[in-house]
Amino acid sequence: RVMCALTEPMDALGVKVQVTGFRNGRWTYYDNYNRPNNETRTYHRYESIRHDVFKSFDERFSAVKWRFANTMAVGSTPMADGIQLGLDSLSERKEAHRVLLVITDGCPDGGHGPVINRQIRLAKESGIHVVGVGLGYGAQYVEGLFPDSVYSQSINEIPKMLVAKLNDLLDFRAAKRGR
Repeated sequence: RVMCALTEPMDALGVKVQVTGFRNGRWTYYDNYNRPNNETRTYHRYESIRHDVFKSFDERFSAVKWRFANTMAVGSTPMADGIQLGLDSLSERKEAHRVLLVITDGCPDGGHGPVINRQIRLAKESGIHVVGVGLGYGAQYVEGLFPDSVYSQSINEIPKMLVAKLNDLLDFRAAKRGR
């Protein structure tokens, strides 16, 4: 619902928007936690990642809105991988304003925090603004992880909060990319 509430009006205004989702390659949430206790991996990902593309930059929302209806919230939260896809996509764009909204209802998978901190730093250096958007109980962590964030336990408050956040961030007089 949040993705639709953001994408539809932006698309109607002619704003170039890409909407993707991320999840691990397993079908159940609990499969991610059935590893042996003595495992000592030093990397942030344990399984394959699935990226769901709901809308690409050049597609109209009206042509792809059916994809939003088929969203499944399964798997864990490989957030660093989702952020990287967004940053890779935005780095190729020439628009003056490039904003990555990371919308989540859960904490990132273990080990993703340091990776996300680095991604946020690199994004800022590239002129991409990253905003964490936490929705629901348990997602308040976005306020500590992301330097810029919006959080609410109620989905009804999120659209109004995001419009206010975007108004604060965007200077429509900007002529240079990334400013």
